[in-house]
Amino acid sequence: MLKSYFTLAIRSLLRRKGIAAINLTGLAVGLACCLLLALYVRYERSYDRSLPGAERVVRIIADKGLRGETRAGPQTPGPLAPTIRQDLPDVEAVTRLLNSSAILRQGETLVQERDLFWADEDFFGVFPFEMLAGDPAQALVEPHSLVLTASMADAYFGTTDAIGQTLLLDQEQTYTVTGIVADPPLTSSLRFQALRSQITLEQSGPRWLFEGWGSNNVFTYARLREGVSTSAFEAKLVTLVDQHAQAQLQANNQALTLYAEPLLDVYLQSPYSNPMGPSGNARNAYLFAICAGFILLLACVNYMNLATARSMDRAKEVAIRKTVGAQRGQVASQFFGESLILCSLAAMLALALVQLARPGFEHLTGYPLHGSWVADAGWLLGALGILLVVAFLAGSYPALVLARVRPARVLKGAFRGSARGRRLRQGLVTFQFAVSIALIASTAVVFSQVRYMETQDLGFETEQRLLLNFGGDAAVQEGLDAIKQRFLQHPDVRKISASQAVPGRTLGTASGVMEDLNGQPRDAAISMYLVDYDFIDLYDLEVVAGRGLSDEYQASDRVGVVINEAALNHFGYPTAEDALGKQGQFWGYEGEVVGVVRDFHQLSLKDALFPIAMFYNTGFSSVFTLELSTRDMTKTLGDLEALWQATIPQRPFDYAFLDEVYAQQYAGEQQFGTVFSAFAVLALFIACLGLVGLALFTTEQRAKEIGVRKVMGASVPRILYTLTRDIAVLVGLAFVVAVPVTWPVLQVWLNQFAYALPLGPTLFIGAGLVVLFTALAAVGVQAFRAARQDPLQSLRYE
Repeated sequence: MLKSYFTLAIRSLLRRKGIAAINLTGLAVGLACCLLLALYVRYERSYDRSLPGAERVVRIIADKGLRGETRAGPQTPGPLAPTIRQDLPDVEAVTRLLNSSAILRQGETLVQERDLFWADEDFFGVFPFEMLAGDPAQALVEPHSLVLTASMADAYFGTTDAIGQTLLLDQEQTYTVTGIVADPPLTSSLRFQALRSQITLEQSGPRWLFEGWGSNNVFTYARLREGVSTSAFEAKLVTLVDQHAQAQLQANNQALTLYAEPLLDVYLQSPYSNPMGPSGNARNAYLFAICAGFILLLACVNYMNLATARSMDRAKEVAIRKTVGAQRGQVASQFFGESLILCSLAAMLALALVQLARPGFEHLTGYPLHGSWVADAGWLLGALGILLVVAFLAGSYPALVLARVRPARVLKGAFRGSARGRRLRQGLVTFQFAVSIALIASTAVVFSQVRYMETQDLGFETEQRLLLNFGGDAAVQEGLDAIKQRFLQHPDVRKISASQAVPGRTLGTASGVMEDLNGQPRDAAISMYLVDYDFIDLYDLEVVAGRGLSDEYQASDRVGVVINEAALNHFGYPTAEDALGKQGQFWGYEGEVVGVVRDFHQLSLKDALFPIAMFYNTGFSSVFTLELSTRDMTKTLGDLEALWQATIPQRPFDYAFLDEVYAQQYAGEQQFGTVFSAFAVLALFIACLGLVGLALFTTEQRAKEIGVRKVMGASVPRILYTLTRDIAVLVGLAFVVAVPVTWPVLQVWLNQFAYALPLGPTLFIGAGLVVLFTALAAVGVQAFRAARQDPLQSLRYE
């Protein structure tokens, strides 16, 4: 019997080769799109899951309160980890991390290496990465110990057998290699090249970093013991703060609340940043998952639509089979069998398409999906489940509806296509158009939002600004003025400034005291810039009240402070003039507000404006900003590199362009928009593919009608209008359905940006017109061929 079903299914598919090809192509493309998007979502959700016991690892979040102001983030006080280790037996291991960079010599070349983590001795107790050489329990115990990743060991020593070798960091500190660890997987929220023993920093660094409860600078991770819940651990953190930190915090008018965030949430679900590695976007992952489901549903709809259109043809076949004794279940099984065979063929074709498209998809997303998923039993079972669901959905109409036809009515010629069937087809086509409009409108909104952010005024100048990083080198800081003068002698350097930070990068936050409008001291926190006198002028920051920083006014004991407009509201000043002359103290610096600059976007437009204060201090400078005037950037960069090597030979020439730094902040949104647009186009292709098949079948069914119309004098344009007018109506109906559903979803997506594009009807109307013209073109080709056909060919039969 199964052989008979298989034979009948193959014959049925071959009888209508064009329809079968359209169904096969649509299902294959739909399955391929679904598999690719599912691989993407699976990759996003796989972060940190390969780490043994990752479900028991938490990242501690510190919410630092200051008179009603709260600033929560993953930076925690230095004493927290050792206090947890001492007081909380529920914790198996705890470690502190700090990210840093250093200069290493590779042959004759100085290399600026980043992501060299300072780590406590318990690091491998919390994160059991694979240790290739050395003892994980002892590798970070001694000062000046260094654990290298396999790739870094190979780069500097040509082998991973480097235990006992030494490296000179920043040309002054010698570290001994005590361990080699496998490179962290790409799906790890920690990205490091090497680990330095934190005790080295404790012995030589500032005491407040490791002793002050009011200073949040390190990242603390803990591994809980089996059976200990995150909520129970959080409750004990409250007691710990009360016992060990409360006195010191109250003395500084501060408050501290600690939370435990599961490591598995850090990449995709956390509302906080991840300075120790990459961060994902849960909204984007969910949208891709929804997109995958809709694309697959479109392919199923194509199959069902063509099945309803072919109901007249298949009804006679079913009637004859039932007349000779076939039961309803047998007929339904045949149709499900046809669907399963076609879906199986489509699945094999889809796997081939996935393999062909994977390199391009990896290039678009930046994610190395590789081919390991083919051998993943869980993944293959999931794909098989999808295949069976698709086969059931695609074959449900012919199996459940056509199997119920009455043979007597069909064989007497009384069976006609029902109005219910026409309505079903129209509903399915409308659904396809609605999904296409939604996806195209979503793509347009994503790209428009990125364009909106890229073209907004940042409040300062980014063009022709070159950043040169010197890493806070003490020798550079001591000779800062002389070095700046040497660079200014180059004809293409118009201005130069030195600062501890630049726009586009995260600023440190300082707590302190600021006078309010009535002159009363108020505890507050503010983001700090330590700059030289040329900083405000070089970045073209607009001074709206008072003046900028200048050495002409540095005779008094108090240094000048320049704040931005966001700080006015933060401190309660009605106008910029009201802030002038107010006294403040932050990070130990006492200052007087001498000027107010117009707000500028320190970070991208994804982030809201925040209070900023600028103090003159070059003792912490780490980067030069050069304003250039050149058309030959390659030559200018070569000249500046030669000048750098002659002036600062102990540092590599590490440069970046400010406009590129800002553009990089939108790379994730651009990537998302590119991938989303590609699949929106494929979704429209699948929908139009079904339309072509439906138009092909419909024009065949209406061949006699078209012939009669032509004989009666109907023109080709009139026949075209008759055959395509329903499409325009269905697109209009789809537009009415799609917009109310898509609008709020897109608004939620836009709400993640502090500065979002106003959502208006223009983009939706444009998406509707794209779908309308594409659909008319898809149907119009078949309609035009039918309208041009000789009417005698369709009327001479019978």
